[in-house]
Amino acid sequence: MKNSTKFLVILFLFCWGGYPLVSEGRTETSLQMREESLLQDRGFRSLRFSGGIAEMMSSLPKEKELVVAVSRIFPCAFFTEDGEVRGFSAELWQEVAREGGWKYRFEHVPFAKKLEMVRSGAADAAIGCISTTSEREAFLDFAGSTMNSGLVTLSLKADALLDIITPRIWKSSIRFLIFSLASAFVLWLLERRNPKSPIKKFGDASTLISCSFILRGHPQLFPVTTPGNLFLNAVSAAGVAFFLTICIFQIGPSLVNEKPRVDIESSFELVEHRVATKIGTVSHDFLLEVGVAPVLVSNIEEAYELLQKKKVDLVIFDKPVIHQYARKNTDVMIVGPTFMPHDYAFAFPQGSPLKEKVNQVLLQLKENGEFGRIYRKWFSKI
Repeated sequence: MKNSTKFLVILFLFCWGGYPLVSEGRTETSLQMREESLLQDRGFRSLRFSGGIAEMMSSLPKEKELVVAVSRIFPCAFFTEDGEVRGFSAELWQEVAREGGWKYRFEHVPFAKKLEMVRSGAADAAIGCISTTSEREAFLDFAGSTMNSGLVTLSLKADALLDIITPRIWKSSIRFLIFSLASAFVLWLLERRNPKSPIKKFGDASTLISCSFILRGHPQLFPVTTPGNLFLNAVSAAGVAFFLTICIFQIGPSLVNEKPRVDIESSFELVEHRVATKIGTVSHDFLLEVGVAPVLVSNIEEAYELLQKKKVDLVIFDKPVIHQYARKNTDVMIVGPTFMPHDYAFAFPQGSPLKEKVNQVLLQLKENGEFGRIYRKWFSKI
């Protein structure tokens, strides 16, 4: 009896689970349907995903050596003295290629040539702080978002008193000067008719007023009339209070709080300054669109040097790159808003089979934490 029961159970499962279902035009097996249900209901998507990656990777010929175009943009990609390529993008690509089992070689080219090589098929991929834009999407394929970016503006910090004196401070200083000259004129009118008074000229009164603010009087110049004495004491007290107010509430905060040498609040203000950026980049296109004739350099380090020498007022470039430089150089600061928010990605020729494969690997690296480890290594405080 027990053997008969077992036989019936096995026969039932075999009929319903082993042969294709033909009812209602379906060709799936019951086993496949149950597997799909298990993957969805129990959250085993990563298992199916990993299998898909293995299948996709196997379709790419392992013996082919990929040509990967790269240009120097620290910290995304740079070259050591022994020729090794390092940086965030380089290390991320190395991990992607390792997961895919691909052979590759880096080819160092200028940034503008890098994208053209990919477009023409001379390179299989391009890496290193490549911004995704609608214009580039027309002739390139991009794999995944490796980082959020945008354009930010870099300025030197104010390093001299004249740099931190705002228009408000200038206006207050002019008012103080007018107050001093007017007080000196009144004092001279009060004293000029007294023959015993040493204040004979307007210049004498001006000197006495100035000294009263700083030295509390002059050894040879002093009023002899009662109105003159009362007026000088009142003016001295008011002048000292006025001067301290300017120093404490206007100049003081400017000295304590770091201020940029040049500040902006919108893209319209960029046209008023000398702005440097790297040729052939998104920032180059952006400056042309807003009407700025930029100072163009072949690498961003040259722009930093121009800024340090005060040959340009501002540098505008990709946010992660500028942030990294500002973090290591205390004499500069970022000003204004972020322009043109966009993403970084790896670039491929249109229709490249690598696009989907790299997308899959990047997603896997983000899930297992390897992407985060590489990101924190190069951009820990951005």
